[in-house]
Amino acid sequence: EEYGISKFITEDTIRSRHTRGRLCASHHGTPSPVESAEMALVKIYVQMGKIRQPLTRPHTVNVFNDLIRGTCLQELLYEFQHVQSPESMSLGSCGLTLLKCMM
Repeated sequence: EEYGISKFITEDTIRSRHTRGRLCASHHGTPSPVESAEMALVKIYVQMGKIRQPLTRPHTVNVFNDLIRGTCLQELLYEFQHVQSPESMSLGSCGLTLLKCMM
């Protein structure tokens, strides 16, 4: 928790970053396959809040899945999830875990 860091960072990582002259990681993970739909979800979320009908997390998941259903984004999500966790039972749809990563 020192310096606001909650994960362990090895000395080798620090040394290699110092040697390269880059203290920040150059790769921040795999980009979301449904990134282009995330802004549409945010707009829906904000609009629903403005009309005093805020979405709960389960409703947000349903709205997002409806938003991507039958599109190429759903296919991209399926392929991404198949590579990341092939044993998953909900390939091609967003769940609460994926939603937390987006927001």
